[in-house]
Amino acid sequence: MVDADIFRELSEFLRVRPVLDDYCLFGGDWRAFHEHDLEGCAYFHLVLAGNCFLERRNCDPIALSKGDIVLLPHGSEHSLGSGTDTSNSTVITDVRQDIRIKTIEGSDVTTKLVCGRLFYSTGASDFLVRLLPEVVISKTIALDTECRHEWIVSNIATEIQEGRPGWSIVAANFASALFTMVLRDHFERHPVAEGVFSLLANNQTRKAVIAMLHNPAHPWSLDELAAASVTSRASLVRAFSRAGNIAPFGFLMRLRLGIARQKLSSGSTSLGQIAEDVGYQSEAAFSRAFFREFGVRPGQWREFSSKA
Repeated sequence: MVDADIFRELSEFLRVRPVLDDYCLFGGDWRAFHEHDLEGCAYFHLVLAGNCFLERRNCDPIALSKGDIVLLPHGSEHSLGSGTDTSNSTVITDVRQDIRIKTIEGSDVTTKLVCGRLFYSTGASDFLVRLLPEVVISKTIALDTECRHEWIVSNIATEIQEGRPGWSIVAANFASALFTMVLRDHFERHPVAEGVFSLLANNQTRKAVIAMLHNPAHPWSLDELAAASVTSRASLVRAFSRAGNIAPFGFLMRLRLGIARQKLSSGSTSLGQIAEDVGYQSEAAFSRAFFREFGVRPGQWREFSSKA
């Protein structure tokens, strides 16, 4: 079982703002393509009825069926489809309140999907999400979690179909809860081997990681981090190496640069201010560190993000 303390600490950094984009009523031959999203969000899909395939570049298709919940934490490029030729299919889109209703012209409905995005609400989540797999799939029909997940998914579908006042708020709150449940189930089935989750699971490193997550711009010293963890400097370094294959300051650097990357993608704050906000003493030092981590300068990343 996943330690409850891990999700209690992670809840602040994995807080999401769900947006329901599409209610898809598809049949026949169809494919829905989703480009890589640079806004710092995840894609999710709920299969309400029928069957389809998840396809990603250079990966084998994944068969999906009723009750499946698909999460792409990195906003990766992908498509969902019938797995057959789609050259003659025409998608008809009708906007109803805050959601697009999509159908296939001339086809009976065999597959129903809810498609949306989860926007991460804190800068620290950028680093945390990079440690998640490209795809998380919860096949609820085969799990003991079926009743809990199915109840939430059913309520999301009902809110969309009925369109009562406030439906989008209710459905979004259900989606936010579903996100946490899917992650919890994933980590219960797949023990965490590296990264921040294993660091949070380790008693010697947990408090130091939490301290850095809460205040990444602070000029942390090894003495301060060791004191936060109630251990010695040497013991803390060894614990970080064993639990996450990373040094304490290596973790801090990646955390700071992850926050900076999100700030560059989502606002017009000056590079100098961003450097200061994430704990760098100069814009030049920040630029060098950013280039070593991502292979581009901060200004180039901002320009690229603005055009995407």
